[in-house]
Amino acid sequence: MRHSLRFLFILAVAALLLPMSADAQRSEITVELPPSLLGSDISDTTEALAIGRCTLLHEIYPEWCNYWHVVAVFRRFDNTLVGSEIFLENDKESLSGTITGVYRQYHLDNGKIVERDLSNEGESPVGEDWGVVKPYSQEALTVFSWTDNNKDGALGDGDSLVFSDGTSAAIETSRIGVKVSDNTVKGG
Repeated sequence: MRHSLRFLFILAVAALLLPMSADAQRSEITVELPPSLLGSDISDTTEALAIGRCTLLHEIYPEWCNYWHVVAVFRRFDNTLVGSEIFLENDKESLSGTITGVYRQYHLDNGKIVERDLSNEGESPVGEDWGVVKPYSQEALTVFSWTDNNKDGALGDGDSLVFSDGTSAAIETSRIGVKVSDNTVKGG
């Protein structure tokens, strides 16, 4: 009896250590950088995105509010982030991945988080298609109009947007988002 209880205990602990089936299906995560890591010049080729060892990243997709600790980043020879290898860990798992994209993320007052390609920074957003990352959907929102409420000439906090579907929202804050493919080899 004692041996069978020990076996059941070991089996239960092993089951807790196995990745959940949702994790096994995950192919990509989206994380955002804390504002303290952002320089004044934001692009995917600059060192202003100071992702390095011990950086703490906030996941927004697929698991909202999951935090990842950066173990290592191996930047490409030309120092671009896209294509760089990254190794992350948290209290539940480790992830080995490739950075597949860097985006400006806008947190809107309607609860959505949308992302814009960094190559469009400094230009009017009117006519651009933005992806929705929270709540995640395959929809793209096309910006119909933009009001520069603070009159600084740049899209940012406090500005108002109207999308082609008729919805409107104000930008509460912006961050830089990074998409990471999950290349982790799952146990087999």
